[in-house]
Amino acid sequence: PEAGVLFAGGHHDTQADSVGADDNAVGVVALLELARILAPLPRRRTLRLISFGTEEQLSVGSAEYVREHRAEIAARGRCMFNIDGGGSLMGWTELNANGPDAMVAAIVKAFQRRDVWLGVGREVIPYTDQFPFAVAGVPGVWLSRRNCKAGRFFHHRPDDNLARVSCELVATLTSAAADLLADWSARRTLPFAPRIPAAQREGIQAFWEDLYGGWDRR
Repeated sequence: PEAGVLFAGGHHDTQADSVGADDNAVGVVALLELARILAPLPRRRTLRLISFGTEEQLSVGSAEYVREHRAEIAARGRCMFNIDGGGSLMGWTELNANGPDAMVAAIVKAFQRRDVWLGVGREVIPYTDQFPFAVAGVPGVWLSRRNCKAGRFFHHRPDDNLARVSCELVATLTSAAADLLADWSARRTLPFAPRIPAAQREGIQAFWEDLYGGWDRR
């Protein structure tokens, strides 16, 4: 138990009138495949794979989960790996990170072994299921894929369907994530300190109070 918990997440809701193949059936399928791959492997740490609801309404599901389990997450949480919109047939794969350089470097290296080259951003983005975990002090990342400057040209549209998704790419990204989580769950010590840099903590707290209403949102 003292080794902590590694979280992986995604969301299963979509916008009205959108199939939601990329946003975010891709993430749900990835979680199911991660469960299949990782379940039989030996590990020292708990792996918790969660598909959240109501992400499209400002990550309500993940925020409620973190509020309810705040003490455990703060004490035992080591990392949160969020997959949301990572299957676009065209584009480039990105990693948005709230955490230490060593964590990011380890993720980038693991994905490079699968011939996946990640663009890395450090912006505090409050509109993902990773964000409430960052509020609780757990470092994490959001894996996604853009195909235009604004994000994805089919974002929240009826044409977010399987014709826009590369199943081969999703399989590769999921395999890379499985490699990473299998390694981290079995290690005696993680290759990074599970904390969020001070430069990001201030922005995280500001968004939490302004958009989510803080811990006591009532």
